[in-house]
Amino acid sequence: MTEYQRQMVLHGQVVERVSAEQMELYRQLAGMGNNMNQLAHQANKYGYYKDAEMYHENVMQVSNLINKIIHDGKDN
Repeated sequence: MTEYQRQMVLHGQVVERVSAEQMELYRQLAGMGNNMNQLAHQANKYGYYKDAEMYHENVMQVSNLINKIIHDGKDN
């Protein structure tokens, strides 16, 4: 038995694969991040007040999605 195998047997951990539902949540989170970057670009170009409400709504969506990821896809 190699030293690597010995160490894995003694100290290794089993890591659960990412589920399809988790992948969908990660995809949504990435999309929301993209939306936030676009809003920031518009805010810098046209002024901050116009996009502040949309940005705040997006932040709330991101926060809710992160909570779903943390709590394994369940609404709290």
